[in-house]
Amino acid sequence: MTRRDAESAFGRFWRYEINSITLVPVNPQEPRLGGKVTAKVRGFDFRTFTPYTKSYFGVYGEDFLTFG
Repeated sequence: MTRRDAESAFGRFWRYEINSITLVPVNPQEPRLGGKVTAKVRGFDFRTFTPYTKSYFGVYGEDFLTFG
């Protein structure tokens, strides 16, 4: 967040984002053992009127989630 955004009354409305997470287990019979995770962010920046997409890839296990 830039300083100008923090001072603006509409600073938190400058961007609109939709997030989705997909988990793909290594073994479909035992999904808690871990697998791959893909997170996608699709959004629109109203200051510049530009759409954007970000993708994150990682792994997950029984008690953790890591993105790289």
